Amino acid sequence: MANAVNKFTGLMVKLGALDLRKRIAVTRAIMRDFDEQETKQQGSTIDFTVPARGTVRDVVPSASNPAPSSDARGYIRQLQLDQWRESTFGLTDKEKREFQTGLALPSIVSARVGELGDDTAQKILTELFFKSTYRYGTAGTAPKSSTPIVQARKTLNTNGALHRGRSLLLSSDWTADLLLTNLFHDAQKTGRFDGLTEGNLGRKFGFDCAEEPNLSAIATITTGTHSGTTQIASASVAIGDTQVACDTGTGTAKKGEVFTVAGDTEKYVLTEDVADLSGGTLKFFPEAKVAWGDGSVVTWEESANKTLTCYGLALQEECAGFATRPLEGSANEEGINLAMSTFVDDVSGILLRLEIYREYRQMQYAYDILHGTGVFRPEAMVAIIG
Repeated sequence: MANAVNKFTGLMVKLGALDLRKRIAVTRAIMRDFDEQETKQQGSTIDFTVPARGTVRDVVPSASNPAPSSDARGYIRQLQLDQWRESTFGLTDKEKREFQTGLALPSIVSARVGELGDDTAQKILTELFFKSTYRYGTAGTAPKSSTPIVQARKTLNTNGALHRGRSLLLSSDWTADLLLTNLFHDAQKTGRFDGLTEGNLGRKFGFDCAEEPNLSAIATITTGTHSGTTQIASASVAIGDTQVACDTGTGTAKKGEVFTVAGDTEKYVLTEDVADLSGGTLKFFPEAKVAWGDGSVVTWEESANKTLTCYGLALQEECAGFATRPLEGSANEEGINLAMSTFVDDVSGILLRLEIYREYRQMQYAYDILHGTGVFRPEAMVAIIG
């Protein structure tokens, strides 16, 4: 009996993971880390080694070897497994028999997998959008043409992002507009027919393009009511700091707003709302790249009371990472779980688990995913806004 149940869950979790692959494009556009054997608790951290940009130096013959470059191995960045999400369902005897004989997921199972996939994609996309420091577009004006793609490419090139591993995720609305242009469906221009027959976007301007319907479901960024001149109110801001007091400003600032500081060419984004710019605290990402002086002027990229909607993300894979693990302490226990199976899809990088457990006179099925997302190189990502 136990072997039959385990075989049942093994097949269902594998087919569920393959179905999930079709619903999530974003995990294939960034770095991935998955391990079916290493269990973790919710809130645990995963280390990512982000390749460093090397330095070129003169060769000077010598009897002794020169010191190795400090950036030769890259640097470690961490992300937190802060998302543990599940989708539950029940199956009738008829649905179980049909699955076992036809090996096709019942419609209720496909629906639950789809919901879990959409939820996972939206969590990742929200993290990327709200940590993006480079953006192109005008608030309130949706993109219609391929111009933002070219501008995003220009920004990535200017920022030194690698040319390999570039992806472009587009909202369904923008995808629909682009598919009406010859550049995306004319076989003479694209070199392929599936733009017209299947609606595939293909590869354009150095990007692997894909429609990401979940972009339309993530939160927008609304700018605060800031006016006047906001200044840094500290003489001890050091390289690596992620928060600083501010003063002299008026109004509020909101999570997701991008700003710059006089004397620093880096762009920063707020990670929390600021209720009062006349004496609040700016918490920001990434870490300060230079020391800021007391009284340094803060410049907000967008004016007050604007709503920013994300219509696309141009990504070089090193911009962010996605990790997933089995949950620690969730091994099958007699009398609690009838069966539990996990499967890692090495294409999407997602580890999906299926658990069957007993309730009062009924069986409950649950798919779940433990995952986390971290942004490592914001300069290797451009958000297309409107």
